[in-house]
Amino acid sequence: MSFVSCLYSLLYMNSVIDSKAHLKLTIRDIYNCSVSDDGLSFFCTLFSDKSKESTLFQNVRIHGLVMQKNNSSFVVDDGTGVIIVKIPRDYYIEIPNVSDYVEVLGKLQIEERSQRVISALSCSKRNEPMEEVFHLLEQAAIHQSYSKYRQLTQQSFL
Repeated sequence: MSFVSCLYSLLYMNSVIDSKAHLKLTIRDIYNCSVSDDGLSFFCTLFSDKSKESTLFQNVRIHGLVMQKNNSSFVVDDGTGVIIVKIPRDYYIEIPNVSDYVEVLGKLQIEERSQRVISALSCSKRNEPMEEVFHLLEQAAIHQSYSKYRQLTQQSFL
């Protein structure tokens, strides 16, 4: 295997998102991704035209409407699914009210019975009237742009 082929496979066949970056996903995307053997990382082929290429990640960024809450967690619905967001004990994050539209940055985790939850690192209320529409349009653009970007970089690299 040549150096260029080896480098290509390292860079593009298994893309690793920077560990501090938060991958912007819908909740449906979160449930459609696969889990690594150790259960600590996730990977998806969402941003690729080829099923062999996967993106490895742990940190996610979601937007959605708070549907339920208690003193240590809340449920977010983004129109594509629902997911539980847990607040770690050592973090001071104010739990939003039911019906608040929020942006959550956190670490995706697997709980008992293979349930996916997000351990929140940050949660902020979004008050713009068109925030939800903007988020859904942004998701569509990200998926489309990333796919085009992958095609261009593969063509120029080879």
